[in-house]
Amino acid sequence: AGGSPAEIVTAEPYFEVLEGWHVHEALNLYYLVQSLKSRGVISPAALCVPSYCCIMARVVQFDDFSDAYSRVGNEDEEIHGFNHSKVNHFGNRYRKYDVALPLWQYSLSRLSEPRRISRL
Repeated sequence: AGGSPAEIVTAEPYFEVLEGWHVHEALNLYYLVQSLKSRGVISPAALCVPSYCCIMARVVQFDDFSDAYSRVGNEDEEIHGFNHSKVNHFGNRYRKYDVALPLWQYSLSRLSEPRRISRL
């Protein structure tokens, strides 16, 4: 209490619960800084590092992505005596729902150069 508002903010916005959701992480940092400014904890003219984020895009083709959730097990849908029919039932339906998949795990071909599509 009684001190001056901070003039510099340094942050590691990617060390968060939102790991892997980079746009959400950047927005989270932005709104946290704005909230602290509005409460007088941070000076309205404070320097924030990082000061912005860039959203990048590139066209890619996944080479074996469709195999990622294909049928598992032998003809009886078993692996080491455990029945995997429920796994196969839901795994084969992943195309019907919005899902967040860890795309970095799959081999891909890059079809374009990276391009910045936004700066926040």
